Amino acid sequence: MNLFGTVLEFNSDFRIDPLDQRLTADVVKKDKEREIFTDFLKTKINSGESVFEKIARGAEECAKKDLKEGLSVPQSLLQEFVIDELKATRNGRTSVYDKLLRQIVEGGNVSFRKLHETVDSGKFDGTVPFGYPDAHKEAVGLLHAKIRDTVGESVALDYLARQKTMVELRILAREMFYAVNNGTVRSQILQFLRVRHELLMHESVEEIKGDRVRKILLDSISNGTRITVYHPKCMRFCYPNGDSLQIVDHTGDYRITTKDGNEYLLPGEEGYLYQLMEMKKVLEANGVNIDFVVLVMDQDLYNCFPRDGGGIVSEQNLAQAEVDSKTYYLKLKEILKAKGISVFTQTEYMESMGLLDEYLKKKNQRMGLLRKGGLIKESFVEERVNYFYESKKRIFKNYPDREFARSRVILEIASMLSLDILSDTGENSILLAENIYSMKGLIANGSMPTIFIDLSS
Repeated sequence: MNLFGTVLEFNSDFRIDPLDQRLTADVVKKDKEREIFTDFLKTKINSGESVFEKIARGAEECAKKDLKEGLSVPQSLLQEFVIDELKATRNGRTSVYDKLLRQIVEGGNVSFRKLHETVDSGKFDGTVPFGYPDAHKEAVGLLHAKIRDTVGESVALDYLARQKTMVELRILAREMFYAVNNGTVRSQILQFLRVRHELLMHESVEEIKGDRVRKILLDSISNGTRITVYHPKCMRFCYPNGDSLQIVDHTGDYRITTKDGNEYLLPGEEGYLYQLMEMKKVLEANGVNIDFVVLVMDQDLYNCFPRDGGGIVSEQNLAQAEVDSKTYYLKLKEILKAKGISVFTQTEYMESMGLLDEYLKKKNQRMGLLRKGGLIKESFVEERVNYFYESKKRIFKNYPDREFARSRVILEIASMLSLDILSDTGENSILLAENIYSMKGLIANGSMPTIFIDLSS
């Protein structure tokens, strides 16, 4: 931007005072808390960048996407943003904003330069020359008009990125205030902030009963309380040729032929497993005393299909799928055991904890309530029925009817909701689930604190 011969570039690098300090001062007012928060933002992460740099980079990427999708920012907001930046950026003893105003004033009457020099020298006696107030007012109008006419997409990008950065900083500041107000010391506050940043800044994260999630994590960091993080893991269903069911018995890429004769790639799980391991690593590195348990959802097979296949797949096909699901479970167990993550089938774990009978009882009770239109909104159940029916219609040559879809969906919902029985093993349990349609909503109506997160990114 060229303003009266002065070239200005408004981007994340145009500043004198460090941007993280300027923004932190806006969200954290107390000096001691701001010092802790600033130290946290300077923390280096795996990529080598600081927490603040990662937040700012992510905010800029989101802003670029918004602009590309046609988001428009009012010129008045951009003008105000540029003015604030000019005032915040120093040029010697004065701000860039004041320097530009002086430049305009002196352009109209060079004699006013002497007043500016007197002010800078500290010898100003309070006497303002005749005509100066009007000249200054006119200069303000000219400068603001010039800014308004000059701002463009680059300023819009910086404005949006700044707003998004502030949102993230305020979220993290609230997390810090929670730790401070619960009597933690500096090192524990920093550990808690690093954990919450890893969770909350993750793509597509949502929390159910977030206050309990926060309390459980902080209690573990500050008091050493051991917690259990449960991760429900779906099996790898696929449907070769649109007339059979298969459980992929390994974690690598797998290709099948669809009912239309096209090739479909089921991506491998290497990235997903890496994210899972990294999540455990971050929690442990920051003082969370954790047992990490992956539950392979073996009951999904018969939630989706009755024992006789329901006329969709054969009994022999189901029997082979059950064998393959056990092979997959054992391979997953081997991979994650090396990283200190325990793997059980859902049935196996419930049985070992003495919860299986109670789980099945709760599941049957909830199935009864769901059939009567109770427990959760019927609109949600119907949405799930539509999803099940339409997806199976696309996949199978001989696809199920809506009554079949409804019966399986009710079974699926009751099964997932009843996972809240895991909280009966102790108050310090958290469910970490994938933020995907097949999980989201099914678990959310239970009573267990849950973190939904995208583990594919």
